[in-house]
Amino acid sequence: MTASLEPSSIDKKLGSTFSLNVIRRIFLRLQENRSIKRTNLALEANVNYVRLSNHLDWLEKKKFIELVVENGKIVVRLTQGGQEFAVALASFVGFITST
Repeated sequence: MTASLEPSSIDKKLGSTFSLNVIRRIFLRLQENRSIKRTNLALEANVNYVRLSNHLDWLEKKKFIELVVENGKIVVRLTQGGQEFAVALASFVGFITST
């Protein structure tokens, strides 16, 4: 996996709006759904649409997600790298919450 989670790169793009908890909720929903429209993802992940869009822009630049057209609608999908990151994130969050 080539994408990094350096705090400086996160802060430059998302600033104070970045939340690991939001990222976790986004990944949970994307793992449950093969593909999902952005509006539905915002509702299911309980994230303001504008904030979700900022996070999705960052995740797309890191190649963790892709936006594709399905049946004339734009949907969000995890990439292979995103699937790997989701597993690592789940392990990390599990580690943090168990200590």
